[in-house]
Amino acid sequence: LHSLSFYFTSVAFYVSNLLIDISISLYVSLFIVFTLANIDLTKLSALGSSFSSEWLLSLGIMSLFPQLFEMILEFGAVRACKEVFGGLIASTMFFIFQNKNIAAAMRDGATSGVARYFSTGRPLANQHQTWKDSYISYWKSHYCPAIRLMVLYIVYNLLASQTFQGRLPMFLVVVSFVSWMVTPVIFAPFPRCELIEQDLREFNGFINGRAGMSEKELPEVVERGQRGRARTIFECGLLDSVNYWTTMPILVLLFNLLSRLILCTTLALALPAEVIDFLWVYLVVLSVQWLLVLGFFTFGLNNILLMLSLMVWLLVLPVGRLVIGTRAVSPSLWMRMPEYFISFLVFVEFLGLVHHILMTACRIFIHMQATGCCFGLEERNHRIQRWVRLAHVYFFNHQLHTLQAYIVLLANLMTSLFIAALDKVCCRIHTWWLLNYELARTDNREQYLQNKPTLLEQESQRHGHQSETSSFMGGETSEEAADSSSSEAASQSRLLPQGREGTVRVSENDRPWTSSPWPPRTVSVWPPIGVSTNMA
Repeated sequence: LHSLSFYFTSVAFYVSNLLIDISISLYVSLFIVFTLANIDLTKLSALGSSFSSEWLLSLGIMSLFPQLFEMILEFGAVRACKEVFGGLIASTMFFIFQNKNIAAAMRDGATSGVARYFSTGRPLANQHQTWKDSYISYWKSHYCPAIRLMVLYIVYNLLASQTFQGRLPMFLVVVSFVSWMVTPVIFAPFPRCELIEQDLREFNGFINGRAGMSEKELPEVVERGQRGRARTIFECGLLDSVNYWTTMPILVLLFNLLSRLILCTTLALALPAEVIDFLWVYLVVLSVQWLLVLGFFTFGLNNILLMLSLMVWLLVLPVGRLVIGTRAVSPSLWMRMPEYFISFLVFVEFLGLVHHILMTACRIFIHMQATGCCFGLEERNHRIQRWVRLAHVYFFNHQLHTLQAYIVLLANLMTSLFIAALDKVCCRIHTWWLLNYELARTDNREQYLQNKPTLLEQESQRHGHQSETSSFMGGETSEEAADSSSSEAASQSRLLPQGREGTVRVSENDRPWTSSPWPPRTVSVWPPIGVSTNMA
């Protein structure tokens, strides 16, 4: 019982979340090593290892039953089952996402030694968060780890399919990286086609934008990034690299370099030679990519050349036959796709090792220059930032970041379309589940409370007395009521943001009570009316 304090006390709870987050990747990596060593599930079962089967019933799931029994005693069986099992999926996704927040903050603080503050604000429940804002907030803490874990899961399945061994479904692993990617979209209100189109255009412009690419804009990029105001994906990735190479202690950089060196050495020794041979194909394509990147920096930061530096990797398939012969397509190209995929991941790791060696040497050299020549910290950081900007594009960081953003865009689009279709077909069930019945009963083409009174006023009319929120009180003349209604409408219109597509607007000709048979009234204060910046 004393060991339970490790999970429930303040500091230990955060440490346990970090250990759980690390163990997820280690779990999948361990099975990749088992597959490379020709150790299948049958051998693991014969050895009596617990890795031979997957556990779905964990301590967290079993802890539901005490809560269920307590709620049965307090509220009854029907309400208890509705509350516990009805919110099981939503609470599971939310807390998986929230625990990843904790683990990412712990990891960042442990590696950098700095506890950074992120101003998340306190947005209203019915405020729609755009895809761009979600990506800026969660790309490093959730999206990047989710894609990395998904890649490890794909590698494990590819290796297991090549060896014809049994493999675990890893259901909890799949739930983890799916929750990290789609939870911001699922918990975003108002899945409307207009908002989906608006988010798609804005996010695509964010990916392909050219802001922040010039060397003269480096100070502005750093300043905007510290306030969370990145304009393009280039600024997002460049700011993260600048913070890493300028603020990280040199000893930490050397430790990370040693870790990468050990990892690359292990991959070179453990992977089969037929996978390692495919690295020569990517080395040839890398030379073509560097020519395009050189043209990008030479000819005025031409965005077409930058996009071609990403698309040039499609030449891997035709170039493979020219570099390593018929083995690249024998017995068929489809059968060789696992080798292409795994060798590409290994090549990215090797390229990252070269990148870290170069930038660590650059950081040490500039630090020695600053010590000997006695120039200030600002000049030292500016010199490092110039090198970081070049290495960010040459060593495939920006291209990988762009590919990652398109994966997130595709996941957001598929999830949003599914939720929008579900909301339209099933009587706005998503809006009812996420917000309340008041907003769910509003038609897609209708503004909130345009033709219907609130539930509170329906009850007041049913029982024959005025609502507390109604302005039609005893002793008030019709002119006073109209003036009160006009002032309330004007005050509500000032609360609503203007000038953005998908925004609810209240005007003189669009009052909620103009077509209603009810007497003039003020708009109910709760639930909030139209304060969303993107409410459709």
